[in-house]
Amino acid sequence: MSSSTVTAAVQSKPSFEIRPLLIDEYSSLRNLHAQAIKFVLASSLSSEETDVLVAHVRTPEYTTRLMSRNFLIADIGGMHVGSIAWAATPECEGCARISGHFVHPMFGGIGIGRALLEAALEEVAAKGFQRILVRVPLNAVSLYETAGFCVASQGVTQDFAPGTAIHVAFMRRG
Repeated sequence: MSSSTVTAAVQSKPSFEIRPLLIDEYSSLRNLHAQAIKFVLASSLSSEETDVLVAHVRTPEYTTRLMSRNFLIADIGGMHVGSIAWAATPECEGCARISGHFVHPMFGGIGIGRALLEAALEEVAAKGFQRILVRVPLNAVSLYETAGFCVASQGVTQDFAPGTAIHVAFMRRG
């Protein structure tokens, strides 16, 4: 009878840092968004629609929209692997809106998205906002529900890029 030894490599989750986005990091942020869009929305959009979204991410208009928000970034070894943003909403007094919540496809499932959401919620609460709104792809609803959000409605948004319609849930907390 022979015996064999099996060695299993135990992979640990990489550690990451969450911090505010710096002014010279918008190019890297847009690249992160493009990569995440290609992966996350690929099953719900045609390749042409995905291409339109990715092209829009590279426009000056998209960068201008990004710069109007308070961004947090997740870094692993200097690489941007996740983002989330928030801003006050002019249409709702005392409300903040979360947006720009992306995780690089290679780093999904290790808690980066949840950690970013928790960090953004802490910042929003510290600024005194009582109510938080968010529009998310349908595959992100459960993450937000575990953070205390409820679905107000579902629909289609065309706000992200001209010529694209994305099925989303409109959610709120507070």
